[in-house]
Amino acid sequence: MPIPAGRPVALLLLCAQVSACATWQRPHTGVAPAQHVAAAEPPRVRILTSSGDRLEIVGPTVVGDSIVGTTGGRQPHPRAVAIADVKEIRVRRVSAAATTAAVVGGLALSAAIAIGIFAATWDGPLSGWGN
Repeated sequence: MPIPAGRPVALLLLCAQVSACATWQRPHTGVAPAQHVAAAEPPRVRILTSSGDRLEIVGPTVVGDSIVGTTGGRQPHPRAVAIADVKEIRVRRVSAAATTAAVVGGLALSAAIAIGIFAATWDGPLSGWGN
């Protein structure tokens, strides 16, 4: 069974829109990393330590003086980072600008493809002109 021509294009547009909707961002200024993790309970965080290590912690919680969770991958394992060693924390948030750009870009691309298909297949009043 042949694949309809529009299906790969629709899949490509969907993938572009989904990936553009969220970005890794710093929490609001003035909020300590541990306070943000405890209050917002994000599903995952990216941590930059004072030694320069970059970690992605899944299911982070604050336990004592550490942020505790698991590292991702095929075989997750527990990981704890001392709050004193956290230089920066980032959480995944919806980005209105990226989402708007993805939607507008997707619509413009869809319109261009539709116009191209229409122009290539249209058999209008001038179709035989010049031959």
